Amino acid sequence: MWKDFSRLPGEHIITWLLRCWDNGASSLELEGREAKQLGSLSREGGIDKAIGKKAQAFSLWRQLLSSVRERYPFREDVVCHPGKWTTMERGIQYLRELAVREMVYYDPDNVQLPTDPDEVQCTRPTWRKFVQSAPLPYANSLAVMDWKSEEAPTVDEVAGRIQQYEESLSSSLVSAMEKLSQDIQQLKEDISGVTGGSQQLTLLEAEVSLTGNDWEKHPIVTGPEAPCILGIDYLRRGYFKDPKGYPKGGLLE
Repeated sequence: MWKDFSRLPGEHIITWLLRCWDNGASSLELEGREAKQLGSLSREGGIDKAIGKKAQAFSLWRQLLSSVRERYPFREDVVCHPGKWTTMERGIQYLRELAVREMVYYDPDNVQLPTDPDEVQCTRPTWRKFVQSAPLPYANSLAVMDWKSEEAPTVDEVAGRIQQYEESLSSSLVSAMEKLSQDIQQLKEDISGVTGGSQQLTLLEAEVSLTGNDWEKHPIVTGPEAPCILGIDYLRRGYFKDPKGYPKGGLLE
């Protein structure tokens, strides 16, 4: 039991609390003496001292929340994940951590407030923090998401919408890659017709620019009969660098 609820070295307090929730801290009823017997759970004397302070039985989850609140009475002192998340899975984890941070400062005697982090309402301030923590490719799209109802959705509902967005994004990427593959195959067939059926072609990447200044990598087809044919139509009149390292070319005719 101790390993399920003990804080790992270097683990943020809110991350630890969320892990305790996921490990079933809410279903474990303990009297103060029993909670004390769990030993040092938080790796912080102030928090551990407050755990089990009351003699009556409460869930371990409630005792952990109240102990952190007693140790850190000001919300600003409890830090969530400080950097930007890099995957949508980690982003949803961060959103749940923001919910736990809100719960630390809930009134434990108010039965109308949720006890489950996933049922906490995702308020505008919480949503802004989440979007600000997102990497740029996600932040621009998430920033324009809005809620149809006046009542703020729960964290679980928001997580579901984010997952749908991720799935649609992945689906679009797969479709784009399939289209690119089809275009390249068609290009090979066109080249084969011009070169009398030769199949000695290779697909690779070359650095391409429309201005000669800003270079990006794009797929090209090369071969003995097709020394450098770009696979993207609009770049036929752009600058390119030969993938074999030869000096960059001029305008493609």
